[in-house]
Amino acid sequence: MEHIFDLRLEQHLLSGVLRYPFTFPDIDGLISEADFKNKLHQTIWNQVKQTLRSGESVDQFIIAQKINNLALSFEDKISSVADYLEGLCLINVKQTSLKALANELKTISIRREIADTGQEISKAMYQHSDLKADEVVVLANQIYSKVINSFKPQNEPCDLFRGAEEYIRSLDDDLPSDEIFCPYKTYQNFFGGFFPGDLTLIASPPKNFKSTLLMDMMRRICEYKNEDIKGLIIDTELETYRVQRRIIAAISGVNEYLIKSKKWRKNHALNEKVEAALEQMRNYFGKIEHIYVGNTTTDEMLSIVRRWHWKNINKNNKAIVAIDYFKLTGRDEKILDAFAASMSLGVRVDMFKKLASELQIPIIGAVQTNRQNQVGLSHEINKFVSSLFLFERKNQEEMERDNFDAVDKSNATHKLMPLYTRDLGEQADKHNEYVPYFCPKKNKIIHIQNYISYKIQNFNVMEMGDLQHLFNMKDNQLKITKRTPDRRTELLDE
Repeated sequence: MEHIFDLRLEQHLLSGVLRYPFTFPDIDGLISEADFKNKLHQTIWNQVKQTLRSGESVDQFIIAQKINNLALSFEDKISSVADYLEGLCLINVKQTSLKALANELKTISIRREIADTGQEISKAMYQHSDLKADEVVVLANQIYSKVINSFKPQNEPCDLFRGAEEYIRSLDDDLPSDEIFCPYKTYQNFFGGFFPGDLTLIASPPKNFKSTLLMDMMRRICEYKNEDIKGLIIDTELETYRVQRRIIAAISGVNEYLIKSKKWRKNHALNEKVEAALEQMRNYFGKIEHIYVGNTTTDEMLSIVRRWHWKNINKNNKAIVAIDYFKLTGRDEKILDAFAASMSLGVRVDMFKKLASELQIPIIGAVQTNRQNQVGLSHEINKFVSSLFLFERKNQEEMERDNFDAVDKSNATHKLMPLYTRDLGEQADKHNEYVPYFCPKKNKIIHIQNYISYKIQNFNVMEMGDLQHLFNMKDNQLKITKRTPDRRTELLDE
């Protein structure tokens, strides 16, 4: 197969750079040495680039001398590099056409690289005949992703204020927003929903129901009747059948043990609840897919998301992906020490952030905190996420302080606090305010950082409002105490 390249186009572009060296910065970010197929042209480009970056003026005879000093051999039979450069400078190239020439050469370079990548994939398929089906797809995806991810469309600075009006005007249309609303009202008001390119993480200590929160969030999102939203859950902990049991428990209110032990079948009331839940689940068919990946590498997980997105998502629907949860596996690179572990986990998170931007979808996920309640294995995660929240059980003091129902002590079992947030919602001012509270033990008013409370019961999640809302509810309960002789309830005076 003949190589894809255009010798004449390479010559014209080099001629323009030699004749108009002041235009070099306009194409330097777009064109590189690898975009030239001809070895001599690669060398000329590099010498021009080094000369300009060192602050020297471009002189074709000096460039020729530098190339001769390299003592390189070229496939073309060239008697003199100086004569060849002089011939390039004689080509009639307009200064205004230089950018178009660079774009055309880049297109040819990409075609050539993709063609070469296809040959590399073909070669790998013959060499690795011992791989399983999934491993074959992952290998091909790894090879192909190298060329796709290496290309980034040219990005140049723009007029900040003039461009702002153009952008805002582009939002003034009847098309639906790209936002996927969070199913929890207080969260939505404080932090907004999930937008394409977002990576939102929930950090939690072990066994604090972070998986339950993610599953409940995904389930409620797929209930939106006016939007076609499809979801994918990549689960590193639980097999699909275990998650299915938890969903049935959450919808029906029947204890998971009674479901997995089959005891629900022998109780008429429980049987009705489970059957009703199974009927309700028919409304969710085709909405969310789940895959248990266990000890899977990051590249394999990325490949799973890309394949799912390619099969299921188009311009008429939306997508959201949940990763439960981000951790290092035995099949990832060997970890020698804590620092290497922290960097590796940070790299995994960064790869998924780039995937969210590449596919233009939001990704939500979980990460585990350590004994010091620090996020994951390292602060490296903080660099890449769009938003990071701490989700944990309330301690005994917080339970007693927040709960307003003297009978139901299970109210508000968990709390969610923002650690890092780049995006905020309509009531952004409330997310980090300090709420006043009269502490009986200290006999004075203290201020507590606001957070959102949740009640988790039988794998079902209910948002209970923020801390100020709970205090207001508790005050109302305390006020309704005095009864008049005719037994009517009255509010006590403040």
